[in-house]
Amino acid sequence: MNKAMMKNVMALALAITATAAMTCLGQATPPSDGSMLTSPQESLNTPGSYTKTEEGYILRGLTKAAANVAVPSVIQGQLVSIDVKEGDAVKKGQVLAKLDDQLQAEVVEAAKLDAGNDAEVRLAKAQISFAQNDYEAVKNNQAAGDAEKRQKQLALEQAQISLDYQKEKLAAAGIKLEQEQTTLDRMTIRSPLDGVVFRINKQVGEQTDQNPLMIVVQTRKLDALFYRS
Repeated sequence: MNKAMMKNVMALALAITATAAMTCLGQATPPSDGSMLTSPQESLNTPGSYTKTEEGYILRGLTKAAANVAVPSVIQGQLVSIDVKEGDAVKKGQVLAKLDDQLQAEVVEAAKLDAGNDAEVRLAKAQISFAQNDYEAVKNNQAAGDAEKRQKQLALEQAQISLDYQKEKLAAAGIKLEQEQTTLDRMTIRSPLDGVVFRINKQVGEQTDQNPLMIVVQTRKLDALFYRS
């Protein structure tokens, strides 16, 4: 752990102990019997679990990060940048690293064209309008035979089927766009919480894999554990 991260953790630990109105010095190893105090108040009521001084109480225990999150790279690819270093404080949603996304960005642009191209839908609507006019022209025409009327009706039904198909095709293109955009977004790795970068496991140029890219710990909130003597 570098000096910057140690400084952040120590400052936050002091803030926690100040809130508790106690002085917490150092760390201690849990006793061999494993007995643990559930709260500072229990500690103060337990003989031998604290030392009273002029400044306050010295409690024997330890602090640890409330959350320790392994940040994965959901998409496997080559790292083109790591935008933080160990010990950096980060905010939820902050960019931690980026993968090479050039090809995926091109895929998204092509998907946008497909999702926005409604020419086939407009053509199918025009065909329905034409077929509808043809059918209406013969439907009540006594001079038109039943075969002709049936033919015009089938043409109208086929035009409707074609329109429905083109609408479904356009909707599928929209879903495809959302999927490709999600993939592109995931190639920018962001912090899942406010915290401190504890460890980075990869370097720029390396391929990501199933192992965590880095570890982010939440130091804004620390769990304090106190043990009986």
